[in-house]
Amino acid sequence: MRWAMDIVGPLTRSRQKRFILIVTDYFTKWVEAESYADIKAVDVEKFVWKNIICRHGLPYEIVTDNGPQFISATFEKFCASWNIRLSKSTPRYPQGNGQAEATNKTILAGIKKRLEDKKGVWADELDGVLWSHRTTPRRSTNQTPFSLSHGIEAMSPAEATILGLRRTHLPNDARLNSSMIKDSLDFAEEHLDQALLRIQNY
Repeated sequence: MRWAMDIVGPLTRSRQKRFILIVTDYFTKWVEAESYADIKAVDVEKFVWKNIICRHGLPYEIVTDNGPQFISATFEKFCASWNIRLSKSTPRYPQGNGQAEATNKTILAGIKKRLEDKKGVWADELDGVLWSHRTTPRRSTNQTPFSLSHGIEAMSPAEATILGLRRTHLPNDARLNSSMIKDSLDFAEEHLDQALLRIQNY
């Protein structure tokens, strides 16, 4: 797995938080994010341990910009100890970490949209924005990050109150479930290849 990582902020202070640390899986577009008052190298290390390694397994590579938290000896040593390749975008060209930049825009737009509808603080809206991102099909794969990661679409809170096929006929067979996950990944890979061809022809 290859993850893009970036820090958004400083933002307007919200529950003593001013920054968001965001990682995005390049293939599934799954996003993990947390808000912080300040972000140090040790925070990045803990974040990677909790949000990537413990939830998704060891990544092959993490792509970052040249922020001090990412180029610190502490974080580099942590990545080396887990055999994680740490790649950095060019300082004069931060768009080299395009996946992270695209995710940042999406997450910030989601927070802004939620705050327009009601008075609140952005730190309280982050989990809802992540849920929305994870359950919305991405253009490059035509699949939701949730379905690519879990092999089935997420059940929305509204669906939980309705007794339907999804609540009564979920696959109980491990082989069938495994086959469904494989089919979803194959389907997404085809869409990703098509998206890459469109980009090349552009």
